[in-house]
Amino acid sequence: MGDGRQRHPRPRAALRRRLRARPPTPPPGTLPRGWVEKQFQTAIEVDGKRLDSPTHKVDCYKNGIALEVEWNNKDPFFDRDLNNFRLLFDLRAVSVGVILTRADELQEIFKDLGRGSSYGMSTTHMSKLLPRIEGGGGAGCPLLVFGIRKSLYEGDQ
Repeated sequence: MGDGRQRHPRPRAALRRRLRARPPTPPPGTLPRGWVEKQFQTAIEVDGKRLDSPTHKVDCYKNGIALEVEWNNKDPFFDRDLNNFRLLFDLRAVSVGVILTRADELQEIFKDLGRGSSYGMSTTHMSKLLPRIEGGGGAGCPLLVFGIRKSLYEGDQ
């Protein structure tokens, strides 16, 4: 490449193994650079009676930033994440919610690798997320969303 970076092609078989393998979930507190998986302990009080209402765990949390990675879950997981961001923002526990997911165009790569049926249209990807946000999902919580695009893929070369 002309920019001085060297590309290292990944063999197709190795990529298939990576797609099939589920990465190990690190224990809480061991994520890089100070990020932690976090479940917020919240409660409401009604007529003097405390009712615990814990939140869903956030994949990564640091300094008021809540990050969820949705790569191949069913698309209702977006509803859960957006609702969690809304609640935590309203409680001033987070300042921004971030979602990392797939751009729709990655489906072409998965089909070429013979994994297209595993990454279908009912799983989490950008065209399932954006209508939820445009419809008010996340309410007042500022959101930043990323869709990993096909151009980032370095296949067999």
